[in-house]
Amino acid sequence: GVTPEEVLTLDRLAGLVHPEDREIWRQNVREALRRGQALRVEFRVVRADGSVRWFVSQGRTHNGRDEESSRLLGVSIDITDRKRVEERLRTSEALSSGVLASLPGEMVILNRSGAALRTSTSWQAFADGDGARDPAVVAVATLSSRALAPAVEDAGPLVEEIQAGIEAVLTGAQADFRLDYASPTRTGQRWATISVVPLQRPEGGGVIYRQDITAQQKSRLEAE
Repeated sequence: GVTPEEVLTLDRLAGLVHPEDREIWRQNVREALRRGQALRVEFRVVRADGSVRWFVSQGRTHNGRDEESSRLLGVSIDITDRKRVEERLRTSEALSSGVLASLPGEMVILNRSGAALRTSTSWQAFADGDGARDPAVVAVATLSSRALAPAVEDAGPLVEEIQAGIEAVLTGAQADFRLDYASPTRTGQRWATISVVPLQRPEGGGVIYRQDITAQQKSRLEAE
């Protein structure tokens, strides 16, 4: 419902946001402008045909003399598919081979203590190849008591942050955990996003989903 030529004011943008998400969207934007900080907010958009899509907006504030003259530059990325994946991962359906094989990213399922129950073929291939030192892979391997001590030393605080997020979800201290991060690979630096959600079954456990977002991050950086 927006043409390329249309000038998008804050009020016009807010009108596109789902009514239930509008206020939190406004609060995040205003805080970013007021504090001069980075913006990252997930929200739903109602399209002209009535369908609903999920987006994440990421950007940086360029400060003016006051809040009115400050600007936010960034990008909004459609994450509807990721949200649908996360919803499927919250159920025992995630344990099926069909779901493991159908996802575009990499997935591993952990039991309540952090040991790996199932891994997708794509996760195993990534862990055995270019992603051997990826912080998410190292964090999962460490929790599962795999011998990857050299990689842990290289990854440092990022691995610890991911491990803490995974453990918080597994213990129920946190409803979910998400993190975007950069990691060097054999083919250059790549960006990825990791989502951790609880597995809704009596035995507990959690599902970790990793997806490469390098293209989206490059678009965001170019916009800034």
